[in-house]
Amino acid sequence: MRDALQDQSVTRIVLVEDVTLTAEEFAHNSVAKSYAVYLSRNVNVTALAPDVSLNFDFLGDAAVIEANRTVVMFNMTISNSRRGAGLGVDFFVGAGEAATSAL
Repeated sequence: MRDALQDQSVTRIVLVEDVTLTAEEFAHNSVAKSYAVYLSRNVNVTALAPDVSLNFDFLGDAAVIEANRTVVMFNMTISNSRRGAGLGVDFFVGAGEAATSAL
């Protein structure tokens, strides 16, 4: 999953089986980069069937969505995306003062 998110030419990711994101896969790997992945394009994440799941394993602040970009997730089951109440997905943060847009 990380490779697809990092590849700036990938705008659509299709899950064919259940995926669990791991802290090791999305570790912040250097002092210069505060986040594991920077998204400077719109990305659609979908699955072959609604019972395919994307488990965020409560990971937070792993991917930055640049200003005026959107991540859309549809046709899947999303689990463990947020600690506590709210509508956001803790995995994604907005760049600078930008609001995060993950739908």
